[in-house]
Amino acid sequence: MVGTDLKAKLMTMQGLDERLKSHCCEMMTEHVNHRCEDHSNSFDCPDNLILYSGRTKSYGIIVHDGGSSVIEIQFCPWCGIKLSNA
Repeated sequence: MVGTDLKAKLMTMQGLDERLKSHCCEMMTEHVNHRCEDHSNSFDCPDNLILYSGRTKSYGIIVHDGGSSVIEIQFCPWCGIKLSNA
């Protein structure tokens, strides 16, 4: 059991490290790293627009409809560069 807990913690830390890296532009980096004081869940915060998966290296726009949908994007909405997952 301890090994499983440690593995989960390491994976979480690795994902956090991925999120904190710089992205294609300042705006993308700001939105990927956005953390809300009022909402612990990214999908509940209307100010959280971009979800980044360090595991798949993909980006998506959060659909704020009460669910957990994300629309994967191939290009940055601010600078227009092709994203690494594309």
